[in-house]
Amino acid sequence: MLALYRACALHGELNADAGDGPSYEAAEHDLDLNGLYVARQSGEIVAAVSLLEAARPEGAPDARACVLARLCVHPKCQRQGLGRSVMTAALSWARRRGYTRMNLMSRADDAVMLGLCHKVGFRNLGIRRPYGHAFVQLEHPLWKGRPHEF
Repeated sequence: MLALYRACALHGELNADAGDGPSYEAAEHDLDLNGLYVARQSGEIVAAVSLLEAARPEGAPDARACVLARLCVHPKCQRQGLGRSVMTAALSWARRRGYTRMNLMSRADDAVMLGLCHKVGFRNLGIRRPYGHAFVQLEHPLWKGRPHEF
C-alpha cells in the first residue's frame, strides 16, 4: 500500500502536504476504520481509495455523507480507466450503504482528477484553502430521483 502511495507521490499525483501520502499513519487510520479499499492486478496493488463516514450536519440527523479520500492509481496503470472504475465502485458502495452524498477535495490544479469527478457526476461546491493550498470541494448526490427532505 505504501509503495503505491510513494509511486504516486513521486509521480506528482499526491500532495504530501495535504496528508495524501506517503503516510503510514493515514493508511493505518483508514484501515482501523475499515475504510481502505484496493484494486489488484496480478496480485499487485495498483489502485487504492479511502471511504470514510463524514460528520452529520447539524439539524439533519438523517443526512449521511461519506468522504472519498486518497484515490490513487499507480502511474503505470493510469489512462486505462482504472480510476473511473474505482470511483464508480466507490459511488455504488456508498449508495448500497445508504449514504445520501459523497464529498471529496481535489487540488485545484489537478485537471485529471477534476475531470474524472465531473465525468462521474460530482459538482463543485467552491474553493477551500486547507494546508495552504487551493482545493476544490466536490459533492456527488447519491439518491435517485427527488432528493430527500432534510
